[in-house]
Amino acid sequence: MTQIPQGNNMFWDVQSAVTVASTAAGTNVSDYNLATMHLDGEIYVNFGASSTAAISTANDVKLAAGLHSLTVPKQAGNSQYLNYQRVGGTDTTDIITLTATASITSAAHAGRTLLMGEVGGDAAATFTLPAATGTGSIFKFVVSVVNTSNYLVKVADATDTIDGQIMITDADGTAATSFVTAATSDTITLNGSTSGGGAIGDYVELIDIASNQYAVSGMVTCAAGSNIATMFSAAVS
Repeated sequence: MTQIPQGNNMFWDVQSAVTVASTAAGTNVSDYNLATMHLDGEIYVNFGASSTAAISTANDVKLAAGLHSLTVPKQAGNSQYLNYQRVGGTDTTDIITLTATASITSAAHAGRTLLMGEVGGDAAATFTLPAATGTGSIFKFVVSVVNTSNYLVKVADATDTIDGQIMITDADGTAATSFVTAATSDTITLNGSTSGGGAIGDYVELIDIASNQYAVSGMVTCAAGSNIATMFSAAVS
């Protein structure tokens, strides 16, 4: 945050990271002119003179995930607090275990570690991303149970695509290979063998970087005895 100028000088302070909960909290910003923050998910914000934080979800500003700068309002003799509250639901931990097919949302899943943990590892589980709008939301999927019946991560509709590459290592000991998306890629399939997901800790990370576009990166394992194959396809209609 930028402090009040002293003479011709401005001062910049870096604050500790804050976990924004489903109940309101606040930070005293009385000594600052500008508050800059990077959000992993959506929050409500307001400024107030009271040290008791309060948020109106009906009336206060909602900020999307990403980088924001807010001018701190000034009123003679009054303190100023930046109040904030997470959008949506009850508090969750930084780790969410996905045991079956699920719709992924920014409010509930962005910025958290999403464990792909289908019980038994023998039933397909599909995780559908929210529509890409350029929010900067990050979704990281990590294999916690190897599933030979497919983990699928796919976009919301046929207008969205996935761009980037994922590195895959052959458990038989051959060199690692990277697969790059095609222009129409919209689905990632980790089948527990040839296309990755063959080891606990395999991961893919997707970032909502623009309207209709996700960026992807990751590192996965081809199971021993299998031949490496791409995990990308165009399957959403």
